[in-house]
Amino acid sequence: MNRPFLPAHRRLVFLLAACVAISSSPSIGRTETPAKSQYTPPPPVSGRHLVEPESITLADVLSRTELVHRHLRVIRMYTGRPVPDSTFLQVMGAHPREVFIQTYGLIHRAQRLGFEYMGLPIAPRPRHTPIITPARNLELLNQALTIILRLRHDLGIKEPVSEPLAGPNTTASDVFNAIVSATHELDAILNTPLNDSEVYQIITLALHIASSIVSKTNHKFRPATPPFVPNQTPGDVYVELLECFTEIERIAEEHSLNMLRFSIADELVPKATTNHVLELSVLIVSELLYLHESLLGIKANIRSYYSGRKFPSHSVQRAQLLKATLINITSKGHK
Repeated sequence: MNRPFLPAHRRLVFLLAACVAISSSPSIGRTETPAKSQYTPPPPVSGRHLVEPESITLADVLSRTELVHRHLRVIRMYTGRPVPDSTFLQVMGAHPREVFIQTYGLIHRAQRLGFEYMGLPIAPRPRHTPIITPARNLELLNQALTIILRLRHDLGIKEPVSEPLAGPNTTASDVFNAIVSATHELDAILNTPLNDSEVYQIITLALHIASSIVSKTNHKFRPATPPFVPNQTPGDVYVELLECFTEIERIAEEHSLNMLRFSIADELVPKATTNHVLELSVLIVSELLYLHESLLGIKANIRSYYSGRKFPSHSVQRAQLLKATLINITSKGHK
């Protein structure tokens, strides 16, 4: 049976929505479920319940993330897909906003999975609200899990999966890293892999946010577009994005803003795949959104577009322009 094919510009919408969302309504990813008990996620293994949202903790979110990951691993193995590349990022000092961005990205990838395999409808982007809580993240994970449980049933998978109990000392960084790992597992199951055009558009989105900060702080200088250099690889894009993140850290330090940190082994960078580049690009966008609101007092008015087929060389050029723009925001760009 032929499954629907999701056009590239529709796939990009999901990634962009994951970057700009601040919160969600319970309607995200809602699909028709003919047998509610069959597809409805179980209550948290801790015994807490979403009917008392204030009781939900980061440990509940981590446990649910691990449950999602275990179900995805079973589906990946059942469908014969190879083991995904491990994530490069090991994040420290993550904040709720960054955890939410990653969670929101996972639900949109899950919607993409549901569309590809079962033709499920794609829910519109939700209303925005400034409140980000563990309960909100758990709601999103449950909506992703609903799609995954339905796919298990559609494929006829019977293997049981249990939810582990996370410890009380769970941090936002623990949840962040677990969600990134689960997203890698999900990406390995998709019929239409993430591509370089999607990376280019996310970097362009970051550039638009950075340019907005520059324009609203009356900095007149605009960097020239770097030359296009062919034969670049995802690893080359990753290097440029790491330098962009260094500039973001510098801006945050100048304004006494707290940002997450991450570590990565130098020898891994040349091995970066499109997925690795994309996860770093999304992280940069989420931090730039935070900078925009912190420095200007307003949310970024995001504008982006589908730019057609792109390759790593285009993304390297775009990332270099982003870096030059970020330098212009820092004090060293004003000397």
